[in-house]
Amino acid sequence: MTTPRGHLRRVGMTFGIPVVAAAVILVFYLTWLPRLPERLATHFGMGGRADGFTSVGAFPFVMPTVTLGFGVLFGLLALAMRRNPFAQRLMSAAAGGVALMMLAINVLLLHEHLDVADSTAVTLPGWHIGTVGIGMAVGGALGWFAAGSTPAVEAEPPPDVHTPVREPAVGETVSWRRSQTSPVIGWIMVGMLPVVVLTCAVSTWWLLALHIPVYLLLASFARVVVEIDDSGLTLRMLAGLPRIHVPVPELRTAYSRDIAPLRDFSGWGWRSNSTACGLVLRSGSGLWVHRKQREPLAVTVPDAEEAAALLNGLRDRRAAGGR
Repeated sequence: MTTPRGHLRRVGMTFGIPVVAAAVILVFYLTWLPRLPERLATHFGMGGRADGFTSVGAFPFVMPTVTLGFGVLFGLLALAMRRNPFAQRLMSAAAGGVALMMLAINVLLLHEHLDVADSTAVTLPGWHIGTVGIGMAVGGALGWFAAGSTPAVEAEPPPDVHTPVREPAVGETVSWRRSQTSPVIGWIMVGMLPVVVLTCAVSTWWLLALHIPVYLLLASFARVVVEIDDSGLTLRMLAGLPRIHVPVPELRTAYSRDIAPLRDFSGWGWRSNSTACGLVLRSGSGLWVHRKQREPLAVTVPDAEEAAALLNGLRDRRAAGGR
């Protein structure tokens, strides 16, 4: 269970970043108010042409409120995840990403209206999408790091598991590699394609800015490559990031046990529960690695029993004074 101080820090960041973003939106609005027209274009159709409008007086009650709403939503989720500090940290990252995305959208929107007499002439250039994407990435990173590290959890392996060992021979170089693809995430990505295409065709541009990061995030977790060499265990995602490395000195033990995504981790992708984290791509063979001063790591991969035996062998060789 997370400490009260860590819990409050993560929840505070989850609420706090959207609050600050909403306040900054209001500061820009009040600063630029004398230069804004009586109504603002707030919805844009094909080609970035304005087709929906909001009065300048209503703007501060709509856009900052939406930003705060996201903060409340993610904050309540973080409160409900008191027993899962890693998930709380993810909520803080999500809140930061959405908050800075909304901040970028609103500041760019207000800037395009400066000294414009007729808001129907306002258009949004395509480069705004990239700017909003950068804002979302920066906000996500800010939320992640501001929430602080998750506490160390050294859960013990279940008493009934077998921990195989295959110690490499003297001078033997270990090189083991397997990959795993998620059919569930693949089907989700296929199902999202029509939504993304439709958004590009008929909707406002900033909704596209929401879809693209989500699609790229799903794609990054659709496949994992599991590698074991003399240095330890390495997990590489589809795009190469994130990369997870467990060096041999950090290994406590490894074993193979089947993983049921819904039962064990409540879903697919990068997951965390109260005792472990891992990359869960499908049901079946799973490699479980217990680390020193960290929570256990699990990954679905073929030949998990062989991988566990190699990792335990590398650990024993290192303990015996081998390289």
